Formats: sequence, C-alpha cells, structure tokens
Amino acid sequence: MTHHDDEGKRGSSAATPAPNDSNYSNYSDYDDDDGGGVRDGSSWGQTHPFTLIVQALPLLFMYPLKASFTWSLILFILSKTTTFIDGTFWQRLGILTTSIVASRLATRIVAPLTAILFKWLVIGRYKPGTYRMWSTYHLRWWIVNQALRCAGRGIFAVSPVLTTLYARMLGARIGRGVHIDRQACLGEYDLLTIDDGVRIDKTLVRGFCVEQNGYFRLAPIHIGKNVTLNTFTQISPGTGIQDDTVLGPHASSHDDPSPPLFANYNRTFTPEPSLLVKLVFTWPILVMGKIISLLPWFACLYLIISGTGVTYLERSTSLEKTIWWFANPQRVGYHLVARVVRSLSSPLLQVAFGILVKRIIEACCCCSDPTTSRYLSSSLLSQASLRRLFDIMGSHYEAPSIVYRMLGAKVGKRVYWPGTGIHCPDPGLLDIGDDVIFGSRAELFTSDHLGSGKIVIEQGAMIADRVVLLPDTYIGQGTVMGSGSLGRRGGRYPAGSTWMGNDHGEAICLRDKKPDSSQDEGSSLTPFGRAFYERQASYFVLPSLLLIPINVLMVSFTTVYWAIPAILAAQFIRLARLYVPVVLPLFTSSSDGWWSSFALLYCLNTVSFVVVLSMQAVLALLWVVVTKWVVIGRRRPGPYPWDTSSYCQRWQLHLTLSRLLYHGFGNGGVLGTITGTAYIVYFLRALGCKIG
Repeated sequence: MTHHDDEGKRGSSAATPAPNDSNYSNYSDYDDDDGGGVRDGSSWGQTHPFTLIVQALPLLFMYPLKASFTWSLILFILSKTTTFIDGTFWQRLGILTTSIVASRLATRIVAPLTAILFKWLVIGRYKPGTYRMWSTYHLRWWIVNQALRCAGRGIFAVSPVLTTLYARMLGARIGRGVHIDRQACLGEYDLLTIDDGVRIDKTLVRGFCVEQNGYFRLAPIHIGKNVTLNTFTQISPGTGIQDDTVLGPHASSHDDPSPPLFANYNRTFTPEPSLLVKLVFTWPILVMGKIISLLPWFACLYLIISGTGVTYLERSTSLEKTIWWFANPQRVGYHLVARVVRSLSSPLLQVAFGILVKRIIEACCCCSDPTTSRYLSSSLLSQASLRRLFDIMGSHYEAPSIVYRMLGAKVGKRVYWPGTGIHCPDPGLLDIGDDVIFGSRAELFTSDHLGSGKIVIEQGAMIADRVVLLPDTYIGQGTVMGSGSLGRRGGRYPAGSTWMGNDHGEAICLRDKKPDSSQDEGSSLTPFGRAFYERQASYFVLPSLLLIPINVLMVSFTTVYWAIPAILAAQFIRLARLYVPVVLPLFTSSSDGWWSSFALLYCLNTVSFVVVLSMQAVLALLWVVVTKWVVIGRRRPGPYPWDTSSYCQRWQLHLTLSRLLYHGFGNGGVLGTITGTAYIVYFLRALGCKIG
C-alpha cells in the first residue's frame, strides 16, 4: 500500500493533480464529480462475520482452484494417451513431460484470463473517489486484487508486448511503444492512462492509496508521452506526469524531475539480441541449460515410470488406470523423491551451467557482442536463480561470495549477503572488500544504456536496503549507504561518511568523515565476521557444515509438504471410485462426454485440494508461530551484536524455518491470501504484536 498526503507540496514536482490538468479531459467517463467525494461511507467492520467470510475466500478457494485445475489437466491428458501405461519407457517419459508442460501452460493462460473476467464481473470499471475501509466497495476491490495476485500474469509476463496486452485487458489506456518491466507493480489498471513511448522500470504505479480515519482513495493517473520511470519510483494516485519527464531511481511523483540523462538507467533500455540470434544461438543454449538442470529429475522419473506394477479393476478405463497408476504407494514415494531431488539439484546445475557458459563465452571469440553474452548471463544467472541456490547453500554466508567470484567479481572475506540477493547485470565489474554488509534488494548497476563501469566497495562499508549504485561508483572504507540511497554515476563517497535517500539525483550526506590513517587492516572486522568466521563469540555459532544440512532439510520438508495435496487428491478419487457410486460417470468408457468427465474430475480434485490446502495453510501459520516462540521467544528492545548475543543466529534460524509459509499458495505464499484482513492481525498478535 502507498500512503498519500493531500497536503504534500506539488508546486515544483513532476506531477500535477489530474483534475486540474488540461490533458485530463478524457477522464469525464469516470463519473467522478470532484475526485474527492466520499462514495461509500458505510462499513461492515473488520471483524464482521460477512467481512470474515468474504476475506476467507482467497485462502479457501482461489489457489486451490488453480492448483486443482493444473493437476486435473495432467491426469486428463495422460488418460487420453493409453501408451503412457503400456508403451516403452521413452514413450512414457515423453507423454508424462508433455502432459506436465501442457497443463502448466494451459494454467498460465486460463488463470490470468479468468482473473481478468472476475475483475470485470465483480467491480467493473473502478470509480475514483474516497471509500470506507471494510465497506462493500472495499471488499470488492480487495477480492479482485486477490484474484489477480493469485492468478499471476502467466504467459503475459513473458514479453513486454504481452504485459502491455494484459494491462489493456484490465482497462488501462496504453499508447504505442510503451515498455513495462516485468517487475513493475501496476494496479487499478483502468485508472491508468499511459501515453506513447513511456518506459516503466521496477516502479509502483497504482491509482490507490490509504487515507486517514479509515478511508482509502482511488484516483486516476496520467503518464505523459516519453516519460521514463526508473527503479524504486512511486507514482501517487490523482497525479499526472508531464511529457518527457524522467523520475528516479528512488523518486516519486512528488519530487522534481530527474535530469534527462537519468533515462539511461532504465532497465527497459537494455538491448537484447535480434530475433535471429535468439533463435539460432541464445534460446537453444537456454533450453539446453534447462534440460541439464532437470537431468536428476528425469532420472527419478525413471523410477516412477518403470518398475512399479499396478493392479487395475476389471474393465478399467484409461482415466481409471491413470489415477490408479498415480495412487500406487510405491510410486507416491518415488514422486516425492523426484520433487525433492528437483528442488535441490536444479538450482545448483542451472547456476553451474550458467557459469560454464559465461566462462566459455569470455574465453572464446564466438560471441564478441556484449549484448548477447549479457542476455545469456541475465537469463541463466538471474537473481531468482541465484536466490534458489543460496536458499540451499546459505544466503548470508560464504556461498554467495564463492559464486560471485566464479562470475568474475572480486569479493573479500566475511561479506554478509542479503537473503534476497543483489541485482547486478555484470558481476565481473564488482570489487567488494572485506566485511562489507549488504541489505535486502540492493541494486548494483555495473552497466546501463551509456556503458559499463566498475563499482568498488571498500572494506567495512554498508550497502543497506534498496540502495541503488550506478556504474563507476566508489564507496570508501566504512562508508554507510543508508536505506534507499542513490549513488550517482561516477560518484565518490569518502571513507567513514554516511548517506541516505535521494535528493535531486544523489543521496544526502548525513556525516562527512575523513579517512582515519591510523586504522589498521583488521579494523573493519564486524561482530558478524568475528562470530561466524573467527569463531570468537560468547555462544556456540552454527558452522556452515551444519547450516547447509539444515537448509537442505527445510527445502526438502517444504517440497514434500506442498506436494501432499496432489497425492491425497489421487487417493481421494480412488476411494470415491470404490465407495461412492455417484462418481461412476467419471470412469465410463464413453468418449462422447469427455467435457463432463473432466468437469467431474476437476470437481473431485477441487474438493480434496480445498480441504487439504486449507488445513496446510493453518498448520503452516501455526508452525511459524510455535517455532518463533521456541527459537526466539519474546523480543526485547536493545542491541544484539552477533559476537555477544545469540539473537541474530536464532532470528536467522527462524527465518529458515518460516520458509514453509512462503513456498505454498503461489505468489505471496499463505500470507498473501490474508493480507489486509483480520486474519493477518490475529497471526501477528500470535507472534507477539500489540495491535489495536
């Protein structure tokens, strides 16, 4: 959520209030008398039974319906291919993988389209105005957002063209030549007007904000022609961005425009290889990398497909054979093993293949075009791919340092890495000293539209949350780049200084301290480095050799835990076939009613998925609460250095145990389904929060 202050000064900002701009004559069809009137002053209340029922629907039904659809398609496609049961191993393997790919592709098409239809049926076109929280309109707005979140963009996230089409289908007015980064966060689409030539990086553009006294407001946003919105930029509702404006990185629609040169920092300007180069060179390499990363999984499929016999009922149909085949206990065990092996081996093999490809390209002259090599590296070694590997090897410790060194970066000792990883298009241009500390979501642009340049971070420096550093930047020893800092291109930040935020294109200096010539080489040693690497702590610090098995066990447990619904669904249908006569039409051999057969199969799977996933969600929430009190206990205000207090280690351990909560239920995990409800308040209170 964004918070908007109506009393903020806008006189010199890049944004102008939409109602007062002559360019906003096209907003008349919104039927908004003044843009600020209260349209719905009644409220059900957060804990009213009607509110609680409505806000339980996403957890109970939305993701279970989506997951059940995918699983039902896999079973149904397999049932239509009888060679799966009786053919050779390679026939079975090809049909099984084809069924999985086809069902997931179908889900990525059907789910977002269904969510778009749901939006138009439930709320129609958003109406600008001010509404009470927990009013009927708020609940309609909330559940539409839940549907869009759960469904995801699917195939519409594959390319900028499809992303633009997705926004238009939701009502956005988008001109020609608009490029929207896949990490951009857009919302309330039919309140958005985006003119020709706009570039939107990882930016928040929503026609929604929270007001005081229990209200929220919807208002249109108009982004003029050739506007460039850079990373970590937020656009407030009810404003318009003038033509040719550049904002960010780290800006908002309340700020003055950034210099035109800053448009070169926008990720959407990053060049890509031509279609011909992609077809004959880059895409085949990417496909090869995907296949190699799945080789251990394919090996486990051999155990699933061969060597386990099944006893069928007399006159069994193909669908019945498929369900019986999946419900076999031995095959269920192999299925779980395959899921675990894929979760553990695929991230390692993909990163290893990416590093190998990068080394070959750098060593040979087969690809002298930096655009092609950068495209391959960003695809094979994306931040998401690296994060999956670091979740296994340890996100904060030595494993990321080893990987970045293999990618060409110079990395010192005892570096503390963030759990989210860092964004860096060319790690080979990084020079990181000893004892550097990174915060979450830091972005280090070693390359932009102007070219490339090294980023040097001296020992003992801190790069805090959401810091953006641009090419050719130097961070001195012990320098602190505070949360949300923006380092200018070619910036020099002296040793011992402290910086924060962004003011006219550069962070604000809060403390300018000259380097201390008396500092020795070991003076940068942090409490974390002293405890974890030097083993100089007042308590037992878990070593890497113990942390890696803990991570492996947690990844394995999480994988098995969220694989249970599909397994139980097959068992449920098998038992229903034996003891519930009403489901017999599902197993008829007639080919005329395959739509009705799929519908009945989907309904049966959905019943199982709804029950099982709902129970799993509650158990996952309880797991996080219980482990918090066991591992951490009640938090007390005060400093907790790594070398004198075990709190930081216990906190990191609990974060690892809490992954169960974030790897189920698709985008946002379990908490995503209850965000903005009384249920998340109950959950936070159980964790110890004091909430009114």
